[in-house]
Amino acid sequence: MKPHGWLGLAIILGAEAALFGGQPLVAHWFTPIVWTGYVLFVDALAARLTGRSYLTTDRVEGVLLALTSIACWWLFELYNSPRFWRGGTQSAGLWWHYHGLEPNPFLRRVGYDWAFATIFPALFLTATVLRTTVFRRMFVRPAHRLSREVHHLLVAAGVLAAALPLVLVSAWLVPLVWVAFALLLEPLNSRAGRPSWLADL
Repeated sequence: MKPHGWLGLAIILGAEAALFGGQPLVAHWFTPIVWTGYVLFVDALAARLTGRSYLTTDRVEGVLLALTSIACWWLFELYNSPRFWRGGTQSAGLWWHYHGLEPNPFLRRVGYDWAFATIFPALFLTATVLRTTVFRRMFVRPAHRLSREVHHLLVAAGVLAAALPLVLVSAWLVPLVWVAFALLLEPLNSRAGRPSWLADL
C-alpha cells in the first residue's frame, strides 16, 4: 500500500485515541480529520487494486470532485435551513444540527468546507474498492434502455422532488431531498450510456 494509506490509517487511529483521551482540539475538528484519514487510506487501497486513484494518477479529477462535493453539500445545507436568512430557529436546521462548532465564523467555514470536501472522494473511492473486491464476481445483467418517455417522467419527478422542500418547508419532506437528484440525474446517465442503476432494473 502507498505511504499515504498508512498515514491515513495512522490519522484515524490517532484521532480516535485522542478523542477517547479527551483531547479538545481533536474533538473540535474530529469529523474532517477522520474523514481526511479515511480518504488517504482508501485512496491508497484503490491505487493498489486498480493502479489509479485521485492522489496518485487522477489528481485534477480529485480536486474537481472535492470542489463538487463542497458545492453539493452546501446545497444540502440549504435544504436543511431553507429560510436561514430569517435567523433564530429558521437557521437551526430542520433535520440535522451541529453542536460544539468553532465560534470563529472564518474557521467554522474552513471546517465546513474541509469536511464537505472529503465526502464525495470518500464515497467514490469506497465504491472503487468494493467494486474490485467484494463485488468483483457479481453477475452483471445485460443493460437495457428505458423509453424516452420514462426518462422524461423520472426527470420531471426529480425536479418536483428537488423543488418542493424549498417551497414547502417541512421536516416531513426530508425523503424527497435524498431521492430528488437520483431521479433527476440517473436518467441522464442512462441516456448517455454511462453506468446507471436504471439499466439494472
